[in-house]
Amino acid sequence: SWDLGICQAHIPGLLPAVFPLTNIGVAVVASAGNLRPNAPSYGLSTPACESGIIAVGATNKQSQAMPYSNFGFPERLADFVAPGGANIATGFQTTPNPCTDSTDSNTPISAPAVAGAISRVRHRFPSITGVQAAALLKASGQPVNSLWVSANIAQPNLESAFRQATLPQGIMASTATCGQINLSWAAPSILQANEYRVRYASTAAGLEAAAQTVTFQAATSFSIAATQ
Repeated sequence: SWDLGICQAHIPGLLPAVFPLTNIGVAVVASAGNLRPNAPSYGLSTPACESGIIAVGATNKQSQAMPYSNFGFPERLADFVAPGGANIATGFQTTPNPCTDSTDSNTPISAPAVAGAISRVRHRFPSITGVQAAALLKASGQPVNSLWVSANIAQPNLESAFRQATLPQGIMASTATCGQINLSWAAPSILQANEYRVRYASTAAGLEAAAQTVTFQAATSFSIAATQ
């Protein structure tokens, strides 16, 4: 949840500590910063502006970018956005209203949400690194308009990430030509299949009743007779 203010000269000792981690695939996550209302020209706060560090801006509960959040410049955008605005619950108060939600609104709340999502992906797929888990979340995330720059930034979506990692993507069926229908798809991004099974029939009822099934090794295309 670091946010040390305006991105200035490199902090002594920071990069020598961070680079060995990122070089072995450790995801280092930092807050993008909350400087926008007072300093619209600033892109990302320190240390999020440093190369190799994953920068996180803030959205509200409706996945809308928060106006106080930094999002970077086109040449160095924030990597993610995550809920951290409009009074996100952060715990319980002890005073003055015991047992009621304690709330806050800032990007240091958003950064742990992304770090937690990366940890969840790594728990599901322990063979990948934190950096690879972040890349999966970025590729499968929900695009959010960043307000200050003409670009969308990904908000992590664990369901989409797990689908992309484990299920065939972009399944397409061509129109019948020469008596054949061609199916194609992209392989899952992490769990590579040893084989695929394709069920087909001429009607939906046929799929439930007497569907044809074919099993073949891990290719990403298949042709069937259009009359079957």
